[in-house]
Amino acid sequence: MTELSPELQPRWLKLHHLLLLVLANALWGINLLTVKFGVREIPPILFACLRVGIMSLVFLPWLRWFPGQMMTLFRVGLTTGVAGFGLLSLGLSLSKDVATVAIFTQLVVPFSALLSVWMLGEVIHWRRKTGIALAFCGVILIGFDARAFSYLPGLLCVVLQSLGAALGMIYVKRLKGVSPMQMLAWISVVTFPVLLALSLLLEHHQIAAVRDASLIAWAALLFAAIASSLIGQGAFFYLLKRYPVSSVAPMTVLSTVFGMLSGVLFNHDQLTARMAAGGVITILGVLIIELRTHRMVTDPL
Repeated sequence: MTELSPELQPRWLKLHHLLLLVLANALWGINLLTVKFGVREIPPILFACLRVGIMSLVFLPWLRWFPGQMMTLFRVGLTTGVAGFGLLSLGLSLSKDVATVAIFTQLVVPFSALLSVWMLGEVIHWRRKTGIALAFCGVILIGFDARAFSYLPGLLCVVLQSLGAALGMIYVKRLKGVSPMQMLAWISVVTFPVLLALSLLLEHHQIAAVRDASLIAWAALLFAAIASSLIGQGAFFYLLKRYPVSSVAPMTVLSTVFGMLSGVLFNHDQLTARMAAGGVITILGVLIIELRTHRMVTDPL
């Protein structure tokens, strides 16, 4: 059996790092609800564009040129930013329920596990393969529910968003000497012109939408840019540079819990029996991946 190099070995998070990861997931889960509120008034691609526009202003002081790594940084921007932010906003605008979207975002876990094997040389065995299969079976079961099927295009956008986010995580692992703030600076700078061009090509009445947006929509935009991206994404990248993808990614199951609770409590989401069963199967699959990934090893950090 091939031994993993030390930097790829799964390991337990330290307590303060675990609490930081829980906070990031709480912000992401709540962010699904706030983005849903925002895209009701602002076109989704424009919403994502304004989000990264605010991020660009915030992170501009951290913008640095990294010789030999710029192509990887551009790929992080296109995957995490354009695919991640853009497709998530679009998926939420096309979906009725925040809770279902929250479940589908968990596809980032099996996607990241599969991509880690393909691109980083990590090894997975039959238990983690079972978890991956369960996660995909769970979302397929949800997709065949009559209610979820009525907004299937939105859920497909979330599937692609999860794939983009997982691919972005792999690219992040290839970067050396780039801080979370510097990474977010490049993500926002790379993403903004692409999303702006897409909004101009695909959407209409942007100026009127921005002019007439309520305080709720603007609050949602600020939460997405500051709380979810600055605090949540920054904390996640901070941890991703210190732990393997396979140790950090599975913990994002917590964002689903926060997202589902937010949707049911504040968006009046309706979860059918099949959707609930699919959610349980998906989360079970993710937990299997997590339990098989998080084995105790000596932590030099």
